[in-house]
Amino acid sequence: MIYGALQFGGANGDGSLFRINIDGSGFTVLHEFDGTDGANLFDPPLLVPPSHSSHPLLVGPTLVGGANNDGVIYRMNLDGSGFAVLHEFDGNDGAHPRDVVTLDNGTLYGQAQFGGASDLGTLWKLDGTGFTVLHEFTGGIDGGQPGQQLLVYHNKLFGVTSSGGVSGYGCIFSLWPNGDDFTVLQQLNSTTGEAAAGLTSYNGLLYGTAGGGGAYGGGTAFTIVPK
Repeated sequence: MIYGALQFGGANGDGSLFRINIDGSGFTVLHEFDGTDGANLFDPPLLVPPSHSSHPLLVGPTLVGGANNDGVIYRMNLDGSGFAVLHEFDGNDGAHPRDVVTLDNGTLYGQAQFGGASDLGTLWKLDGTGFTVLHEFTGGIDGGQPGQQLLVYHNKLFGVTSSGGVSGYGCIFSLWPNGDDFTVLQQLNSTTGEAAAGLTSYNGLLYGTAGGGGAYGGGTAFTIVPK
């Protein structure tokens, strides 16, 4: 079974969640958003396995919608029942959230592209005790506007920002899940790459691509040592 999200459409034009068999049969709309419960699903839902809850769940962000139109984090059973909004962003704690990841303890982690004290995004976690902002981006050396999915590597979080940093092209960062030790691993520039996408790991290194910059201005592929 494949689960996915649509940014627009549905009964209210605000997007929907669906499932479909691998062979293309059995397409089913699981939930249609109406704005109050979120809208515009830019990223796919995360399947949270039973080890993190009593049964499998779909969890994810909506880019906008909710009480403040700054986006929400939702959860839902695989059959479409039990839909609930877990958190509504209000701008102070972030706005326009993106992909969600989880660790072995079931805590959810994610990024908001905007909001926070400088309106340049936040890193956050959501667990049984509530919602916590782990870092507020300033647009300085720590970058701004995170947008690509966080990478969990050796129980640490790694990510990229699309703006800010020394040259204005963002940076690559890491931090512990409790928010400690936020570290800039690499400043991005016209040489190293601009508009970096998300990271992946292999054989002790992190790998990524950038949509611009480099010797010919057409982007770069890079590796970096995690720390």
